[in-house]
Amino acid sequence: MASKAEGTATQAVDQDHSSDQEKPATDSLKKRFALRDELSEVKSIMDGTTPLETKCLMLHKKYQQLVREYKRIERRLVECQRKQLEVTQHRDIIQNEYTRTNLAKTKLESLCRELQRHSKTVAEESKQRAREEEEKRKEVSEKFQKTINEITLKMQEHHHRNQSLKQENLDLGGKLKQLVEQYEAREEVSPHDISFGRAKNMYLSDPSLLPL
Repeated sequence: MASKAEGTATQAVDQDHSSDQEKPATDSLKKRFALRDELSEVKSIMDGTTPLETKCLMLHKKYQQLVREYKRIERRLVECQRKQLEVTQHRDIIQNEYTRTNLAKTKLESLCRELQRHSKTVAEESKQRAREEEEKRKEVSEKFQKTINEITLKMQEHHHRNQSLKQENLDLGGKLKQLVEQYEAREEVSPHDISFGRAKNMYLSDPSLLPL
C-alpha cells in the first residue's frame, strides 16, 4: 500500500513538473504573439500622420509600459523557477524515499522467507526429537516392565520354594515325632527321658525306623 501511494505521489509530481514545463511553452507562444502585437502597434505609431512630439510621447509611454511588463514577466519567471526548484526537490525526496522503501521491502521479504525456512526447520527438528523421545520412553518402559516381570517371577519361584521347604519341614517334623513315639513305645521309656537330638541321631543312623 505504501509503495503504491508513493508511486502515485511520484506520478503526481512528474505530472505537475510536466505541466510546469508545458506552461512556459504556452507562455512563450503567448509572448510571441504579444510581442508581435506590440511591434505592430509601434509600427503603426511610427507610420501615423501624428506630429513627431506626439509620436515621441506615445513611444515613451509604450516604452514605460513595456518596461513594466518586462519586470512583471521577470518576477513571474523568478517565481516559476523557484516553484520548479521546489517541485524538483520534492520529486527527488519522494524518489529517494520510494527507493529506500523498495530496499526495505526487499530486505523484509528476504527476512520473512528466511524466517519461514527457519520455522520449518525448527518444526521438523521438534517432531524428530519428539519421535526419538517417544521411542526412548517406550524402550525404557519395556525394559522396566521386563525387569518387573522377572522380579515377580523370581518372587513367585521363591515363594513356591519356601512353601515347599515349609511343607517338607512340617513333614519331617511329623516323621520325627512319629519316630520318637515309636522309639518310646519300643523301649518303653518315658518321653521325658529321651531328647529330641537322640531321636534324630537314631533316625539318621537307621532309616528303617521311619514309619512306612
